[in-house]
Amino acid sequence: MRALKIALVCNGAILIVSALLALFYKPGFIWLTGFMGLSLIFSGWGDYCGFEVICRRLGVK
Repeated sequence: MRALKIALVCNGAILIVSALLALFYKPGFIWLTGFMGLSLIFSGWGDYCGFEVICRRLGVK
C-alpha cells in the first residue's frame, strides 16, 4: 500500500507542476498534464499504476 501512496503523490505533484508550467511558461506542457490525468484515471479504473510498479522495483514496499 505504501508504494501506491507514493505513486499517487508523485503523480499528483507532476500534475500540478505541469499545469503550472503550462500556465506560466509554455503551453506545450498541457500534454504532460493530460497524460498524467489519464494515468490517474486509468490507475483508478484498471487497478494498475505504472509508477507503482517502478516504486516496487526500486524497493518500496
